[in-house]
Amino acid sequence: GAACGRIHPTGSGPTPLYQKFEYAIGHWLQKSTEDALGNVLCSPGCFSLFRLEAVINNNLPTLEDDDGPSKFSLKELKKQEEREELDLTSLTKYFTKSTEASHCIQYDQGEDRWLCTLLIARGWRVEYVASSHCYTACPETFDDFFNQRRRWSPSTVANILDLLSRWRSLIRYGNVNAVHLLYQVLTIGSSAVGPGGIFLMLVGGCHMVFQIGYWNSLWLNSILMFIFLLVSSFAEKKYHLLVAKALSVIYAILMLVIMVFIVIEAVRLRHECSFPPPTVSLLLVVSAYLLAGLLHLEEFWNLRLLILPGAIYYLTIPSMYMLLPFYCLFNLNNVSWETRETQDLTKGNSLSCFCCFLPHVEQETKQIEREPDVSIDRWKDDIKKRIRNEIKEEQESKTEKAIWEEIIKELSPLDKSEEEKKQMQPKLDILRTKSLLFCLFVNLAFVLIVFLLQIRFEEFNRFSLNWPLCEISMFLLHDLTPNDTIPTAPSFLFDDYIIHSSQEITEEDVRYFTLDPINLVFIAFFLGVMLFQVVGMFVHRLRTVGHLL
Repeated sequence: GAACGRIHPTGSGPTPLYQKFEYAIGHWLQKSTEDALGNVLCSPGCFSLFRLEAVINNNLPTLEDDDGPSKFSLKELKKQEEREELDLTSLTKYFTKSTEASHCIQYDQGEDRWLCTLLIARGWRVEYVASSHCYTACPETFDDFFNQRRRWSPSTVANILDLLSRWRSLIRYGNVNAVHLLYQVLTIGSSAVGPGGIFLMLVGGCHMVFQIGYWNSLWLNSILMFIFLLVSSFAEKKYHLLVAKALSVIYAILMLVIMVFIVIEAVRLRHECSFPPPTVSLLLVVSAYLLAGLLHLEEFWNLRLLILPGAIYYLTIPSMYMLLPFYCLFNLNNVSWETRETQDLTKGNSLSCFCCFLPHVEQETKQIEREPDVSIDRWKDDIKKRIRNEIKEEQESKTEKAIWEEIIKELSPLDKSEEEKKQMQPKLDILRTKSLLFCLFVNLAFVLIVFLLQIRFEEFNRFSLNWPLCEISMFLLHDLTPNDTIPTAPSFLFDDYIIHSSQEITEEDVRYFTLDPINLVFIAFFLGVMLFQVVGMFVHRLRTVGHLL
């Protein structure tokens, strides 16, 4: 039904550099995994092909030809289709005007993802073609980037939840398999507790680097986060962004200090414990990204191995995965596009581009400056020849122009009147409040549960696992009781114990690093999803090789 390609953001500065890494990893890992599982959930509007038949027709098997599961009657299945509006085509449903607050988020804030949701629900497949490339403009400032993601993130969540709510019909018709649904559940779950997970990571990082207690580290990070939440609750949006920028700088410095500390401690303790949990987590993440780059070697090399973009991406993890989600939630009642609305549209629009393309193929257009590619020039010449051969009479050209005008008129955004906007605003305010409170509750509960487990671990060695990659096979002069533990913070390895190497080592003398709850949660949730994506990337790469062969 649709296909998308590899998109390369352009621009200069820290924000475009961050997006170059984000887009690269997003395509190499996420889109490859979704394609390997059966369907890409978003075919971006800037570089996609949609089959006309898929937009105007459904691809679901007729119920008369399929008896279905024995426990469902044909009448019940037809009611389910009508309830989910599967009897409507994607185009008909796409023209639906937003009447509820959730519609404004799902329909209007990300039309490309919304259209793909409709296609998938109606039996069509959306694919990712890694060999096709395009270059697109991207936000170059912090404010523009946050405002863009303010639209994209809620739309993504709304469409994924919509697909998950249709899981019965999706599996029945074979549109999406159970593994794909499980992957999306893991993704949406890790995203829901993502801010809390990053917060816990910062708490553990401050405890490890500054050697302060967990409670003091918790209060320190809570104060910074409370300032952001307080400003977001009562101040204007421009102050939300101002505080977010200030905290992004503070957190970037903290992330840099944590990175340097982990490296220094890993080198210092290489003989006693070369692979403590924080070092292993860092190595696994870097290895996954490096492997993805090596499997896309030409892109990886052209992007200068993503060294600088990767460094910026690492430093901005708290900003993008803890501050940005809450910024989106606090501004969920703002459904304006902003990034589009501030552009000068008098210089041209999609209508003029579509309608003038065929009669004026020779007209030069402004493109991104880059080195000339002979193959691209040949491809352009070939397209021009084909168009000339197809357009034999002026009347045919006028007819095609009229068709494009009608299509563009139908696909233009549905503008709301001022009265409609006023009626919708209270609904949006209620949706924002509910979503914000739910997200705050989930993350607060997640942080408190994991943090209290961490405290129990520190005091009584409860809720922990032995870390087999770090075995302390040395005699400790002080007698250790069964409840004694070797802390995960490398700087505390041998503060309270004296190594006596002349003593004979027995099995009872062997001690391990212990995997505390914070590291366990990070490895289980976030690295688990990444492992899923690495496997999906491998499958997609093998399929790509098969296509080429």
